[in-house]
Amino acid sequence: MKKILSFALAAAVIMTAAGCGGTKTAVQTDPSKTVITIADWPSEENKNYETMQQYKADFEAENPDISIETSPYVYATDTFLPKAMSGQLPTLYKTYYTEVEKIINSGYAADITDMMKEMGMADALYDNIRDVVEKDGRIYGIPQQLYVQGLMCNIALFKEAGLENADGTIQFPTTYEELANTAKIIKDKTGKAGFAIPTTTNQGGWHFMNIAWSFGVEFMKQEEGKWKATFDTEECINALQYVKDLKWKYDVLPSNAFLAMGDLETQFSTDQLAMYFRPADSTSTLISTYGISKDNIAYARVPEGSAGRFAQMGGTVYMISNSATPEQISACGKWLDFIGQTATVDADKEERMESDCKKNSDNGYMVGIKSMPIWSTPERNATIERLSEKYCNIDRRFVEDYEKYETITITPEEPVKCQELYSILDSCIQSVLTNKDADVAQLVHQAASDFQTNYLDKIRDDEM
Repeated sequence: MKKILSFALAAAVIMTAAGCGGTKTAVQTDPSKTVITIADWPSEENKNYETMQQYKADFEAENPDISIETSPYVYATDTFLPKAMSGQLPTLYKTYYTEVEKIINSGYAADITDMMKEMGMADALYDNIRDVVEKDGRIYGIPQQLYVQGLMCNIALFKEAGLENADGTIQFPTTYEELANTAKIIKDKTGKAGFAIPTTTNQGGWHFMNIAWSFGVEFMKQEEGKWKATFDTEECINALQYVKDLKWKYDVLPSNAFLAMGDLETQFSTDQLAMYFRPADSTSTLISTYGISKDNIAYARVPEGSAGRFAQMGGTVYMISNSATPEQISACGKWLDFIGQTATVDADKEERMESDCKKNSDNGYMVGIKSMPIWSTPERNATIERLSEKYCNIDRRFVEDYEKYETITITPEEPVKCQELYSILDSCIQSVLTNKDADVAQLVHQAASDFQTNYLDKIRDDEM
């Protein structure tokens, strides 16, 4: 099991930024300009569109030798490889922590070590974050966002169920047993689902990690250079049985057993669901898309299980296409620096960071939750903390429990084939939620066997 990550704590401003990229054969209409194409560009309907358009104009004015093209492409596991193989990758795109190693090993990420050194970023990443984007001493990505899973709670449903303290705060569950009982009280008092876990598109397995690790599950280990599945155990049986009990013993889950994250977001935002796992820096989608008020959202730490309190760490990373020229790599670094996604802060970047923070606050997004920093530079982290405090627009009593990071074993996602593992676990979760008589031990045994045979045994030496 991964050891707890030790990071300095700082307040994080919740900001939205787009990635930068370029196609394999960018059309250089002006040979004096370096053309880059920025992926993840917001649509005109998005609240951040005008901001990003202005950033683009300002950046090009300050860098007349660089021309930006925009693209709506968003990374997805089913579209990335075809795009990469056909030479259509954006120059700098965003991906998930879990995908970084696979992309590096596949050869579709540029080595950006020299650019990172030139810009003073190579030594500014915390070691455990640097490990995600580094191979053989070379750097291939710039982390954009770091998250820690927490328990998001619907304040209105808690209060309707009578789970309110005398001071107006709500009664967070602290253990998985308390989570089940709290969810049952909410279901009995309000008729609404007390808790939910997604079950499709690998998201069920992704969320199950928090429960399983807390029950003492170790999913894999490396022996003599080979990976072995190690979760055909009593601990994993107990963790999956817990999920089954949420359905058949406590009856606290939504009636539909096949749910994606979008379904949970809809139900939570419309007061049909009281609790589910979610990072605290990803609430803007709920607020902008589904209309929930920031004042109806509370955050707690993930509950404690028999082995402790484990929360999953993840995030997004900027990567540059392997076909990018040195000039394009440099241009992408300049763009990310311009929008405040690098290690340093100057007066101009601080002004843009403050503008973003104020807009987030004005738009009703949650500002003021303390998070874990990516960069070790004190000046940047002090700036983030100051802006977060200045534009804080939430009652911090409803998020302070989540911020007790020192009490949590913060755990990276599994080291190899984690998306494939999530898919197998999705099937296990679906089985126990649709069949009251499902044999949990047999499901775990078969899952471990399938994961070993179909994936771990097929890992090539260059994927180790």
